[in-house]
Amino acid sequence: GEIAYNDVTFKLGHFYTIIGYEVVAAPDNFFYTHSYTMQYGEPFTHFGGLLSWELGQLTLHGGIVNGWDAVDRVDDRASFLGGVTYTPNERWSLAFSIITGTEDDDIGGVSARTMYSVVFDLNVTDRLEYTLQHAWGTQRDFLANGGNVYWYGVNQYLFYELNDCWKAGMRFEWFRDNNGVRVAGVDPNNPYTGGSIGDFYEISVGLNWTPYENIVVRPECRWDWFDGAGNRPYDDGNRNNQFLAGLDVIWTF
Repeated sequence: GEIAYNDVTFKLGHFYTIIGYEVVAAPDNFFYTHSYTMQYGEPFTHFGGLLSWELGQLTLHGGIVNGWDAVDRVDDRASFLGGVTYTPNERWSLAFSIITGTEDDDIGGVSARTMYSVVFDLNVTDRLEYTLQHAWGTQRDFLANGGNVYWYGVNQYLFYELNDCWKAGMRFEWFRDNNGVRVAGVDPNNPYTGGSIGDFYEISVGLNWTPYENIVVRPECRWDWFDGAGNRPYDDGNRNNQFLAGLDVIWTF
């Protein structure tokens, strides 16, 4: 549920995160695929309460949630979720968001986890848009030897509106899994279980075709490669790079 009074909004329940640039709902993203940062470095949803206050060019967020991607746990744990967005004009904006609390570790316990993201968006011209995201995360005492883990990266997006129906986009990403514990196969049957310590890169190019206001076709080509030690992340552990071509159709009603 969500209620508002003048410039103050209060959201209570299960909702999407305010962290990062890409979002969970497909119609709100340009690309068919997700970045490593969104898939492995950030939470998707929260359960709790969030207060937002618009103060002219600033929007402030603050609330208490049940950590990352959890509605109900055996042991519920409160985390702080907050942020600030600065929008001085229609040309550019800057957003900072953070979550800090405790999450499960690698040895059956819990430990302190904190991550933040910074998103800068610039309308270079009426047709050209550039977006930069930086994300950084850490969890203390995560490993069996008591060691901390870290993950961080930079995403860059460039979009160009060709006409009312066609828009082109490119994404280049560097994501560092410093301890090989964040990136792993999402499907439980995927033989890749992580353990790749190093740098993940990907470059994606795609188009959005909007023949009608409620239909979007999103073709995309993507190249991924990994530079580091440990397990090879692609082709069931046989390769350090992969190519992907994909397409989907979104119909909103």
